Amino acid sequence: MDHTADLLKALTALLSAVAAIASLMQVILQQRDAARKRKKPKKKKTAQRRKR
Repeated sequence: MDHTADLLKALTALLSAVAAIASLMQVILQQRDAARKRKKPKKKKTAQRRKR
């Protein structure tokens, strides 16, 4: 039972760590995508205003 308990604890720790890393990566990717999407239309708008 001791070995199985240790294995379960290690697996849960690994799963929690992987889940945390995955969530962080998703947040970072979402922020980067949002920043890119936000910057592109702003540049386009400024270009259109300058042309006008």
